[in-house]
Amino acid sequence: MDPMHLQTAGRPRLKNTGTCFLGLIAGSLLSVFIPSQILHAEVYKWTDADGSVHYGDKPGKDAVNLESVELRQSTPVKDPIMEERLNNRNKVLKVLEEEREEREEDKAHMDEEKEVRMKNCNLARKSKKRLDAVGPIYKLDGRGNKVFLDEEENKAERRRVEELVRKWCG
Repeated sequence: MDPMHLQTAGRPRLKNTGTCFLGLIAGSLLSVFIPSQILHAEVYKWTDADGSVHYGDKPGKDAVNLESVELRQSTPVKDPIMEERLNNRNKVLKVLEEEREEREEDKAHMDEEKEVRMKNCNLARKSKKRLDAVGPIYKLDGRGNKVFLDEEENKAERRRVEELVRKWCG
């Protein structure tokens, strides 16, 4: 395996993504800020007074036999090793992006669950507080009349509310 990668849970991970990221940014910035005139600068060839041949973007003061040199653009050679590294890097970046999205989804889900839990806890505590403040518990029948619970039903209702408090607040 390429020493730039680690294996974690069956997925490759970069050892040092910060360095790769900074290199990518630096390369991008250079390509944006290098003026096109520099990339297509004219090159001169001349001979000096001593007979030495020189090349440069400006001819020397003692230039003899000055001529402009035409630079041919070279065709880039595909490097299979570099292509494999780029493919591996892109795979790793894709895995990292998927993991990041998964973490964000998990966090959003946990936040939603936490909010529901807090609301249910508050409701359960309010119910317990009301039960603690009153004597016998009653329910309304179909006509709106109060029907008081007997001793066992009263205890069962209080236990049910205490269990809700433990479930949502504990």
